[in-house]
Parts: sequence; structure tokens; C-alpha cells
Amino acid sequence: MKKESLTIKKNGSHEIEIKKSRFICTMVRIQSEDQAKQLI
Repeated sequence: MKKESLTIKKNGSHEIEIKKSRFICTMVRIQSEDQAKQLI
């Protein structure tokens, strides 16, 4: 049985600063679990 998962529509990134701390998020669209493991 194949696992069902949600994915993003396109790659993106976002940065926010809270109390002099920077939080950076990067999202990359992938096609497989193996591809995701390579990016981590």
C-alpha cells in the first residue's frame, strides 16, 4: 500500500525576525522519499 502525503506547489523560502532572532525556512518540491533524504 502506497503512503499518501501532501506536497507544496513550488519551491520557496521565507525569513522572519523575532526579538533579534532570525528564523529561515526553505521548501523544496520533491518527487520521492529518497530525494527528500538526499536533501536533508
